[in-house]
Amino acid sequence: MNFKRWVLIAAAIFCVGLVIGLLLPDSAADSIEQTFKDIAGSAASAQGLGLFILLLLNNTLAVGASFIFSPIFLILPVVSLLTNGALITVVARLTLQDHSPAFLAAGILPHGIIEIPAYLLAQAAAICFGFNVLNALFAPQRRSEAGLVLRKCLLWLGLAIILLIPAALVEAFITPLLLGLFN
Repeated sequence: MNFKRWVLIAAAIFCVGLVIGLLLPDSAADSIEQTFKDIAGSAASAQGLGLFILLLLNNTLAVGASFIFSPIFLILPVVSLLTNGALITVVARLTLQDHSPAFLAAGILPHGIIEIPAYLLAQAAAICFGFNVLNALFAPQRRSEAGLVLRKCLLWLGLAIILLIPAALVEAFITPLLLGLFN
């Protein structure tokens, strides 16, 4: 099992999502912005340790669900990669309407440099697992490999979740300080 191939597939799907976000019309971006404002409003009281726990739980549950449900024709990991890629570019577009590129970089790069690779690793593990489960279902001669593939994919998922810890720490404690420099 060449895991690098699965990471490249996940990265390619994510990049397609980035392009989709660039191509979305302004009306769709405005709708996404309103959704983010609603979510941010409900999470606005979280800060520090509470925000860290919220971010870590959200990210861990998202990649865990993607992994668990990936055998359902890979729908969840693919949709997640496309959606998250699109959201990044939509948020960037909207942020740049009111703020500088430095503000955008301060808001994304410190935690994103850890979180995005961790997310791609987790989604690659989900795609690999889901593909191999489907392969085992439709090609019985491949069933003997399923246990080994599951163990390897769980190791990659575990590594991704471990990387989500420092990403959430940076996003909860450092990113707000950096964004505060721009106010």
